[in-house]
Amino acid sequence: MTPRLLSASALALVLLLGACGSSDSADTDDADETTTTAEDGATSTTLGGDDAQAQADSCVDDLFGLLADVDFDDEAAVTAVEEEINGLADKCSAVEPAVLNETLTARSDELSDGAYEYVFQISRADAEAADVTGDPCVDLAGPLPEGTPAFTMPVGPPPTELVIDDFVEGDGAVVEEGATVEVDYAGVACSTGVVFDSSYERGAPTEFPLDGVIPGWTEGLLGMKVGGTRLLVIPPDLGYGASGSGEDIAPGETLVFVIELNSVS
Repeated sequence: MTPRLLSASALALVLLLGACGSSDSADTDDADETTTTAEDGATSTTLGGDDAQAQADSCVDDLFGLLADVDFDDEAAVTAVEEEINGLADKCSAVEPAVLNETLTARSDELSDGAYEYVFQISRADAEAADVTGDPCVDLAGPLPEGTPAFTMPVGPPPTELVIDDFVEGDGAVVEEGATVEVDYAGVACSTGVVFDSSYERGAPTEFPLDGVIPGWTEGLLGMKVGGTRLLVIPPDLGYGASGSGEDIAPGETLVFVIELNSVS
């Protein structure tokens, strides 16, 4: 299971709906609605007034219902609930973000201690994370998890294109488009040298389809052979871009992965 490889924080989609770039707004005939035009020309309608409050209460009801009884020390349970929360984005995207966040804050005493800490730590970290685009890559901040193949960090200015470096070529099946792979890997944030995700630390390999991960993995694993070990250095536009992911992957972060390919199907 690799939630960081699949998507950014699902909670951020619900809690930070307004942070989606510049836009122009115009009042419609309904004083409680605003039509928004994004830079790409797409339009959306935002609810205001009593309609917004009713919808915000409904969204918060759904969010709190999903968070009830979750064991936040269980990674699998947290990943499962984030996938469900992700589904709330369409329902809640029409609500004025300020109303949604004010409602969430006002009703925060309904959350369990674990849910409260989880929600507000994640929302604060996503909102305040500093952009590290162009920051130099640094050396590892500590030892790699046991069993991780040794590699050298690309210290210095981060690359602007995907870097692929095979330590061991492998002699098995080749990864092609649409494949499903089983790998062991460790991921490091370039600007901090911190390992943010590792199958070695979890003690089990990970299996996933190439079309279900960040573009740097989808492109970077093509042509790799089973039994091989590969280093990927992934620029932000092929990783998590300007949004980052959680507390350990800042906006604009360059990612370094060392990967061992166990099987392909």
